[in-house]
Amino acid sequence: MKLHHINIAAPAVMLEETKTFYCDILGLKAGSRPKLKTPGHWLYGESGPIVHLSESDIHSGSDRKHYLDHIAFSDRNLSNRLQLLNEAGLDYKLRKIEEEEMTQIFLYDPCGHKIELNFSELLSDN
Repeated sequence: MKLHHINIAAPAVMLEETKTFYCDILGLKAGSRPKLKTPGHWLYGESGPIVHLSESDIHSGSDRKHYLDHIAFSDRNLSNRLQLLNEAGLDYKLRKIEEEEMTQIFLYDPCGHKIELNFSELLSDN
């Protein structure tokens, strides 16, 4: 089994800000989307549509406790991604995992979801 996509359902104004975040900051591309009952966007990565955005005013809360902590993506070109985040003025945290030769960036999308970006390179200490 492999993850097919994630779906974010939010009010229209929030969806546009979220689309901008995933496209302009994370590098996904808006692409074709079937005609569905509600407006929205499909955002594509290398493997196809991986983030679906759906307009909804009823997904703002739940009586049930949530346990999903974050959504993780594999990414490339750590220095470019850091430059984009810094230019956009976004807060993020870095973590290096030396034994895996990996650097991770943690940040939040406009809907409040924690995003993890994984790079198969270590951030230099300069």
